[in-house]
Amino acid sequence: MGSATDSDGFRVGDGFTLRDEFTVREALDGYFEAAGLPADGGYAQKWVKLQVGRVFVFAFPNTQSRIRAVKFHDIHHLATGYETTWTGEAEIGAWEIASGCADHTAA
Repeated sequence: MGSATDSDGFRVGDGFTLRDEFTVREALDGYFEAAGLPADGGYAQKWVKLQVGRVFVFAFPNTQSRIRAVKFHDIHHLATGYETTWTGEAEIGAWEIASGCADHTAA
């Protein structure tokens, strides 16, 4: 989970420091870059591809309902500090279920 770094920011997962003066868009841009994601977070991709290391595991369509859910999910990464690792995704998934993501079945 995220931790305080100094009086100017909050360190979230993947080595990104969230600053008070960032807009949500600026924070997401920096987080996507630090996590090695496409500039748009992958929202425009037709397929979501999961892999372990360099080994391809599974792919599924990047539907509109999934894109809607994952936009909130990405902001939740900033709020919680969970990384984009298998462990971090499991942690944030549990946090989202506990928080009540009932109308985001694609999440």
